[in-house]
Amino acid sequence: NKPKMADDHVHGGVAAADGADTANSGQGDDATSVQADRPGIMSAVPSWVSELEASVLFGAGAHAEPTTTPATAPLPHTANEAAKMLAAGQYGDVIDLAASVGLIPAAMGWFSGGDDAQGSQPQHSLTAEAATEALAAAIATFPEQPASPLVQLFCGAACLQLFVQLNWTGPRPTDDVLKQLAVCALPAPRMHPTLLEALSVNGELVFELTVAPLLLLVARTLLVTHASRLSPLKSAPVWQARCLLSHQQMLEEPTSDLRDALETCTKSVNLNCGLFDDAKIKARWLLEQAAARLVFHRTSDIQDLVDAARSAVGLQINLTGALGKRTKFQTFEVAQLVVTAEPMREPLAEPSATQDVASEPVAEATDSKPASQAPHETPLDDDTLLPAVAFSEDVQTHELDAVEQAILVGCCLDVRSSNPHHTLTAEKMTSYLNAVVGKPTDFSVQTAALLLKSRIEAKYTRRMNRAMVQLQELVDLYDEETTPVAHRLAMLPCVPLPPRHRLRMELAKRFLDLGVPRDALAIYEDLSSWDDMILCYQLLQQDERAERLIRQRLEVSPTPLLWCILADVTRNEEFYETAWELSKHRLTRAPRSQGRMVLLRAEAAYNRGDAMNDDLRGLYTRCIECFERCLKLNQLQPAAWFSLGCAAMRIDDHERAARAFRRKVEIDTDDFESWNNLARSYLKLGQKKRAFLAFNESTRLAFDNWKVWENLSVVAAQVRAFRQCLFAIRRLVELERPFGDWQVLGVAIDGVCENIPDFEGVPAGHYERQAREVADMLKRATVNHHKVWSACAVFYEAHDEKDQAQECRRSAYQKAKTTKGWEKDPEMMCDIVEAAVAVTNGFLRLKDTKQAAASRLALRGLVKHLQRLVLEHGDSAVLTAAAKQLQDAQDAVQKAVDAAKEH
Repeated sequence: NKPKMADDHVHGGVAAADGADTANSGQGDDATSVQADRPGIMSAVPSWVSELEASVLFGAGAHAEPTTTPATAPLPHTANEAAKMLAAGQYGDVIDLAASVGLIPAAMGWFSGGDDAQGSQPQHSLTAEAATEALAAAIATFPEQPASPLVQLFCGAACLQLFVQLNWTGPRPTDDVLKQLAVCALPAPRMHPTLLEALSVNGELVFELTVAPLLLLVARTLLVTHASRLSPLKSAPVWQARCLLSHQQMLEEPTSDLRDALETCTKSVNLNCGLFDDAKIKARWLLEQAAARLVFHRTSDIQDLVDAARSAVGLQINLTGALGKRTKFQTFEVAQLVVTAEPMREPLAEPSATQDVASEPVAEATDSKPASQAPHETPLDDDTLLPAVAFSEDVQTHELDAVEQAILVGCCLDVRSSNPHHTLTAEKMTSYLNAVVGKPTDFSVQTAALLLKSRIEAKYTRRMNRAMVQLQELVDLYDEETTPVAHRLAMLPCVPLPPRHRLRMELAKRFLDLGVPRDALAIYEDLSSWDDMILCYQLLQQDERAERLIRQRLEVSPTPLLWCILADVTRNEEFYETAWELSKHRLTRAPRSQGRMVLLRAEAAYNRGDAMNDDLRGLYTRCIECFERCLKLNQLQPAAWFSLGCAAMRIDDHERAARAFRRKVEIDTDDFESWNNLARSYLKLGQKKRAFLAFNESTRLAFDNWKVWENLSVVAAQVRAFRQCLFAIRRLVELERPFGDWQVLGVAIDGVCENIPDFEGVPAGHYERQAREVADMLKRATVNHHKVWSACAVFYEAHDEKDQAQECRRSAYQKAKTTKGWEKDPEMMCDIVEAAVAVTNGFLRLKDTKQAAASRLALRGLVKHLQRLVLEHGDSAVLTAAAKQLQDAQDAVQKAVDAAKEH
């Protein structure tokens, strides 16, 4: 009987935050964090331990065996050998080595249905819980020596690296090799669901076809669950963070438990511990943090992290312009964006022809690795575009190593996260990527750069084919064996490279975008991506086949996920309830999909024009209940928060809607619709300043969307944000939208002319230049209302530009006269009278008696129209005031004419 450790029984989560591990359920909904440090195994850490840590942390290659280690001590020798194997990418040998010294129990091989040391273990009798208990017992009885934490760390790192190799980069070892490992990488089919259930967190499932999930479970147990035993090691938090991030990337949605645990690990890393004294090592850790934030959609800190990494290595990056041509038939050169990077170090030495790169230490290889071992960019075959920009003169370039190129990839991501979705943003990103893909040095960095560039080019018609082929080649890299595993994984944590199954799903999505659902269906079937398979079947008009296939699978293995998928196909809510009960209220997929289905039904009824009766309100209420049930398990679901907010807005529950959209933008800050809806909810609640800030954020993300600029202009005028209001009006004109909101423009113009303090206390007179630019643009723009030009006239008049003001008044009058039916509408008649009188008074102020006299003809015509309108509608105070205005204007003109005759 294996001894059971009371503080080592964790399955779904990672560990308890207070240091006492609690037994989580199979779904892992309890708090997930790293165990608090307790007294270490050893009081003082020998120097050779830190040296071995540093040798494998960032793939730096193992040191020689320490001379201070007693020859009779087996564990230091084991740790030294494990470090060498890790650096060489021999992860399976490290696992077997740990098993030989008793760290890995025989139970880890039972998942294959093989024999243990004491005889045949029935395949169905071993669960993931029993495996982790056996591993905990082995850790508890492991000798307490200075090298013990190192062996545990290296074994966990080897399991993690092998798991990443199998699910990210490849190549995949043969099945025979995987089955013979001390930690079975190919469990029996019956045990695979058990392992996936043990790795689920916050109700989120691990990808169904995850390769070797037991490796991740063992790595998590060694590195995270029993983190207290690694407390003497300085590099332990880094490996724990890597393990948590790899775990998260295999889940369907971000989870709060893993996010919190990852933040705890990151904060516990001490940059002054000696491991990060080298600038390149420090930069790589900073880039790892930036890549981790992308996974959780937390992009606000990326710029600071990338800038810190750039400063650490002394890399000077300039975004500049150079003359060049893009097309084959271009006869003149235009300015093209280009990125130049200059490292503050000696130039890299060229590798000799006889150098065996695979035998070199990994860190040296990542600094200067032959380009043949990194993927290359697919050539562009187009009859018009050149393969690359042809510059008229050589652009100064420098040889960059892998870390410096990874920094450029980070700069590209920073441009994407901190700029609006715009063509210029894509051009900036491409400029950074071109500086990387042109001279490949590292497998992972080059792959990430090519992936980002293919995503950009997929939006352009002439580059779409190249983007598709490039993505296919990146997927196929998994099977090529020319690049050593150590080179593939060396820089992987520093760049945003998704698992292989996500790459294949992205390729299938490209096929769908191109209208090739059959090719996409083949990929989805291979990945068992049932949701996407259903979509393809529907596009191919084969809904019945999809339902038949799912029912056949349910007869073999009735899992909660399959019940959810059957509900998706049949549109039957009862199947969602079945999945929810079968999962023991742990599967977030069931209430999330049910809520989405109910929301679609409610929206269909709402869009048909159905009244908001009790039935329709009940649909929205039931939808909200489903999403809240789902979010109670996992709060890091941006799509669920968005749908919840939309449903709450429909039933005028604006408090709930604001809370939902606020949580959505906290998770994903790059969704302009969420910011826009959040602002609308704030407006309904009377919180105009918060609405203004939310609208302002949405314009950053939808720079070319006229609707968000129109919303911003209105709210900015209400809160006296004059500068933002003027800029919003300018953007509307630049987007060639007919502008007609004269009230908003009038507020901004009045604020500038009267020097009213804005909401920040700045006198609006400081924005005179912006107001003048807007007024000048509106003179040449298309407007929907004549009072827009009247507001411009107010600005020019206030700044003693009488000619410009008069021009605007005349334009306002002409625009008013083009309104259809003004002769029969009293309100429109009064507007035209006001515009005509303003033109006449303007001539009088300019002392242009001739033009003022000529305007009397227009005034007399308006008098006749006004008289007919009084006969039709009767006299009123409004028409009487208009008649008085006309009479006063005519009297003023007559007086000016008489005065001119006297002189």
